[in-house]
Amino acid sequence: MARGQQAKAAIGDLPVVPKQLWVELILQREVGATLAELCEATCWQEHTCGAFLTEQRKKSLTIIRKANNGNQRNEGHERSERR
Repeated sequence: MARGQQAKAAIGDLPVVPKQLWVELILQREVGATLAELCEATCWQEHTCGAFLTEQRKKSLTIIRKANNGNQRNEGHERSERR
């Protein structure tokens, strides 16, 4: 088996984790996350991360924005019932 095929076989054994789940997990950290951290973790552009956060807010996820030393951090919280 060629080296490239071995690498693909090894990667194929890893579980696939949706990027949306990564974002939710990162936002649940005590320190939250900056938009740059979310972009780096998902390989999404800023407008894509922003659109995803907006979509989550519309689905009743509470997202708190905090400024810390000039960096804006976002924190995700439990979903509340939509009224």
